[in-house]
Amino acid sequence: MRLLFCYSAKGRIDKNNNIYPKTFTDELLKRYYYLADDITMFGRYYLCEENLNEYYISLNDRNNYRIINIPNIYSLKGILFFNRKVWKQVEDEVKKADIVIIRVPDMLGDRALKFCNKYNKKYIVEMVGCTWDSMWNYNLKGKLLAPIRFLKTRITVKNSNNVIYVTNNFLQKRYPTYGNSIGCSDVCLEKIDSMNLKNRINKIKNMDMNKKIVIGTCAAIDVKYKGQEYVIKALSALKNKGFTNFEYQLVGGGSPERLLKIAKKFKVEDKIKIVGSISHDKVFKWLDSIDIYIQPSNQEGLPRAVVEAMSRGCPCIVSNTGGNPELIEKKYVFKRKKYKLLEKCLTNICNKKELIDQATKNFEKSKEYDADLLDKKRKEFYDSIME
Repeated sequence: MRLLFCYSAKGRIDKNNNIYPKTFTDELLKRYYYLADDITMFGRYYLCEENLNEYYISLNDRNNYRIINIPNIYSLKGILFFNRKVWKQVEDEVKKADIVIIRVPDMLGDRALKFCNKYNKKYIVEMVGCTWDSMWNYNLKGKLLAPIRFLKTRITVKNSNNVIYVTNNFLQKRYPTYGNSIGCSDVCLEKIDSMNLKNRINKIKNMDMNKKIVIGTCAAIDVKYKGQEYVIKALSALKNKGFTNFEYQLVGGGSPERLLKIAKKFKVEDKIKIVGSISHDKVFKWLDSIDIYIQPSNQEGLPRAVVEAMSRGCPCIVSNTGGNPELIEKKYVFKRKKYKLLEKCLTNICNKKELIDQATKNFEKSKEYDADLLDKKRKEFYDSIME
């Protein structure tokens, strides 16, 4: 069986053929091997140095696995010179495939769906994020294109035969489908240990609320829509009210220059600690070390970082974007960009009773993202399509 994965994924590749993707992991790849033994993926990969501190997939120990490297089809140069060539490649690969995975929102996915219908191919659409949120919160050009891309994605999803949404409600409401569908997150937790909650509760009980309270965010530092600036502004507002015992730790790759300028402007640069990029196996240790996790994004599907924080018993505060409100109790969901509402959430959560209550609720909720549970649900959906 041949499977084609259609998404203009972005990442890097080293001289040993290790791929460092930004959108999927080796664990995700295993799901597709359930459907086929021959996999082809499109992507935009750039040569890089070895030993990058990110997920990687090695092609050296993979049989029947192929990457088709494509140019940037979103740039003006890509639109003028490369799109026709890329669409021909997509059509040729769709014709050879037995099953096609189409990840949206993405222009490549939109085009692949047309070819699937043309050649009567079985396909599954993976709806992983909101076009409107991602483009509207990107830049001025994104705001101009957002309405067009939003309608295009709605049409793509609505007319799809089989759709997997990564949320339970949010994406389903914005991008409904006439076809078969399930809500099944691509965030899966391999092991949810009850000791995580016990350790968290003990940590909270031993806290001195008058001493340093560590809050943290795990997201790309140089991507504006991740929203770390709103946490910085909230810290400034708290400082002006006499609350000066917070430290904000930022985990993630990218240049911190913009955020440090904002921190300096709001006079809280001494409250900011740039941790930078760390390997995934060290993220859990970092989550155990902080007191409150915050996801202040302007755009999300269903964020892995929040679910992982919940599995460690972290009290969490999130913006009301994407699938965030499906995860966290309503009183700790603030309207995105409204840092004064975030400030209020921080003020309300900072007592031991509330921290323990949120830690417990979040940990119990995280059990819904058990890998075995979601894997079973997904395979049943796959089987119904392949019959």
